[in-house]
Amino acid sequence: GIHTGGTPSPLPPTPQPRRRRRPQPARPRPRRGGITPTVCLRYAAGLLVAAIGHHMVLSRIPTRARTRLLTDFAAVGWSGSDVLYALEHHPDGTPHRHTHRVRRPYAWARHRLTLWRRPDGAPAASHWDQLCAELPSPPTRSTPLSRALAITGGTGEEVSAI
Repeated sequence: GIHTGGTPSPLPPTPQPRRRRRPQPARPRPRRGGITPTVCLRYAAGLLVAAIGHHMVLSRIPTRARTRLLTDFAAVGWSGSDVLYALEHHPDGTPHRHTHRVRRPYAWARHRLTLWRRPDGAPAASHWDQLCAELPSPPTRSTPLSRALAITGGTGEEVSAI
């Protein structure tokens, strides 16, 4: 560098410390502890996983993957018994045949639950909902999503936007 006298300095220039910039988030983050629709759905899926309890195949799937697998079903109000029924039966009510040991539990569960999806990819009506549709006055029930909304104080409008 050049000092104040205008003549070059015999010493090499001192390097300036580099400042690291923190990457800016793509969208504003919610306040810490805020209840977002994603948090509410994850909580509902967690309640659904807990409601299922121990299942021979689902217990071999890690909790995070199990939650990811069941989030869509929790969002539309499926209960643990609905998921267990869907894993063991076709949508028309015929039971699945068990011929071999399940080698890949996540793929097995995803395949069986895919049978219960509509053509647009959204979960179809659960077995309970199909039975209640035939009744003149359907009973009400508590679903994982309704319990999550009650606990977190949500209204459900923010979840329907997802």
